[in-house]
Amino acid sequence: METVIYLARHGMTEWQEKGFNRLAGRLRGIRLSPEGKRQAEELARALRDVPLDRVISSPLDRTMETAGVIARLHGLPVEVDERLTEWGFGIWEGMHIAEIARTFPHEYQLWREEPDALRIPGGESAEEVANRMYACFREVAQGDGTFLLVSHQDPLLALLCRLLGLPLRAMRSLDIDLGSLSKVRVHRRHVVVEFVNCRRF
Repeated sequence: METVIYLARHGMTEWQEKGFNRLAGRLRGIRLSPEGKRQAEELARALRDVPLDRVISSPLDRTMETAGVIARLHGLPVEVDERLTEWGFGIWEGMHIAEIARTFPHEYQLWREEPDALRIPGGESAEEVANRMYACFREVAQGDGTFLLVSHQDPLLALLCRLLGLPLRAMRSLDIDLGSLSKVRVHRRHVVVEFVNCRRF
């Protein structure tokens, strides 16, 4: 039995556009920008001939919207799993990135360089993010078929570190771009990360 799991990051939102650049975190109501919708359509085209059995998404608007574009092409519903949600950034959520860097310089540097050491008031640790993402992945991997998980940059990086046997500090040695796709194959207990951060379809 072999299971194939695709990992997608949502498309761009207006909060991520140059000159705006705010940290959305788990805030609701932040939807895809026109560019983000284009990226979601590109993901859908890339997966058009893949026999998806399930599409599972973080509950946030930007991931649900991205997942919906793909799921409709396959006649599938979008299932929601809270474990795929964005890193809980606590008091940082809604702040401009420049403001975070100015107000919390030490913590901001940790986030960019040593995320495993970061502790944000009211937020999650990288370990907590990795644990819930890996739990979701392992549960999905028990099934026989091809699945798509739609999530966010840091949670996907944390999951990939777990799958590759890397420390969470290595999150910053990988990249997961907006609208990108990664692929993992699971055969019994053997996990193979086939590709990461594919953007050219």
